[in-house]
Amino acid sequence: MQERIDGRSYRLAERYEILRELGRGGMGTVYLARDLKLNGKLWAIKRCSTSANSNWNTEASMLMELDHPLLPRIVDCVRWGSDRVGIVMDYIEGPTLLQLFEQHQKSLPERRWLKYIVQICEALQYLHERPEPIIYRDLKPANIIIDSYDNARLIDFGISRVFQADKHHDTVQLGTRGFAAPEQLRGLQTDPRTDIYQLGALIFYFLSGGEYAANQSLEQVIQDSSWLVILRKMLDEQPARRYQSAEEVKRSLLLMMKQYPNAQGDKQDEPSELRIIAVVSAYAGAGASYVADAAALAIEKAGLPCAIVEWKDRAVVSEKKKMGKRIVRQQVEWERREDWLKYQQEERAAGAQVLVMDLGDHIEWVEQMELPIEHVWVVADGFPHKFNGPEAAVSFRRAISLRKLGYHVEWIANRAPIQSKYRNTWLDSFPWKPICHFPNVDYEEWIEAEWEGRHILQSKARYEQVTELLKPAVEHVIAGLGQRKKKRWFNL
Repeated sequence: MQERIDGRSYRLAERYEILRELGRGGMGTVYLARDLKLNGKLWAIKRCSTSANSNWNTEASMLMELDHPLLPRIVDCVRWGSDRVGIVMDYIEGPTLLQLFEQHQKSLPERRWLKYIVQICEALQYLHERPEPIIYRDLKPANIIIDSYDNARLIDFGISRVFQADKHHDTVQLGTRGFAAPEQLRGLQTDPRTDIYQLGALIFYFLSGGEYAANQSLEQVIQDSSWLVILRKMLDEQPARRYQSAEEVKRSLLLMMKQYPNAQGDKQDEPSELRIIAVVSAYAGAGASYVADAAALAIEKAGLPCAIVEWKDRAVVSEKKKMGKRIVRQQVEWERREDWLKYQQEERAAGAQVLVMDLGDHIEWVEQMELPIEHVWVVADGFPHKFNGPEAAVSFRRAISLRKLGYHVEWIANRAPIQSKYRNTWLDSFPWKPICHFPNVDYEEWIEAEWEGRHILQSKARYEQVTELLKPAVEHVIAGLGQRKKKRWFNL
């Protein structure tokens, strides 16, 4: 293999066909590549030096541990010649926030860029609250991509570092001038408050039409008194006087969003694509419908409008069933993409942000339906003749394949035995750790609910149980939604 990039495509590690350059920076060059083993799936591959002073190993190790919808996933790391390595990660298609800003003549609608900043707060909060906090250290418009779902995705962890409380200085002085915090420029210790300063510099950049905060007087540029209060605190030279967490910043920004509900030219007022969770049984009778209903109720409880559908192959009727306060479960069949788009437009106009799809035991539909499905929850129960059967084996292989293709695939352990001596043996048999365990429901409880004409989850005790169990999974799904609600944010 030739060790050069000369405009011609070639194969890396006998698997990745390099197509073209996507961008380059101080820490490496990023290329678009086609995966020859996964039906041509596209990846971004960052080519980095493996010299002693390079951060390639740090970046790869950090990204391998991260799992957040607004951050790229690293899936492979391969040698690229004698002194370089290729880090294979999600290819996120879309313009950078800098490109989008310049396309709008440096006058992007305020509520639109504010939505992106809130999402970046979500990502920073995840990084900062890890057992070993990760400091991003290079927040700027060029390192944020706006994906096809209009979500802000943070990329390029080339100069990020794990925070070490006992260090008083960083090893090297890094950061982008115009956005770097004072402590970075002085070579002092960086911590989560460094990212908060950079976030403030980013807000100033948008408010000022592309100016850098370090070169300007806040009072001369920012006319809005509310923004002045926020930016003075975010951009204070002393870290101790700044906001102390991304969560604090997010609260203030969400209040600012409420003040501008009808910003002129705000594209977020238009219906956008629903975030989809596909719930599927690993084999017939594993409990996809029960988990799907519980998921819809848990999402509703979290404060997000939700829709739920049961997709029926060649369905001849559309059955609707009332659930929760606003949720209606219905059977659908979208024969054409136009049918899906019409349904989506109607649900978004009604306020829905998340769609739960009950696919029964048809895991193959996840790919065949060609819908923008992001999350797949695969349900399996503890009956060994089914869990160890051929149908389950096929589903397990498909789930692993879907994960490699970029879907966020999680397992739900349904009817989990509480005291059985085989409980741990069963749970350890999943391809990876289930995200939650649903306890078994007594048969008499099901029969009683049927005779009384109610859904079993209408029982208060059962409702509280399943929504609490699904809370971490639901938080993960809705983490990237700019309008995610938590009551405490608005009771300040």
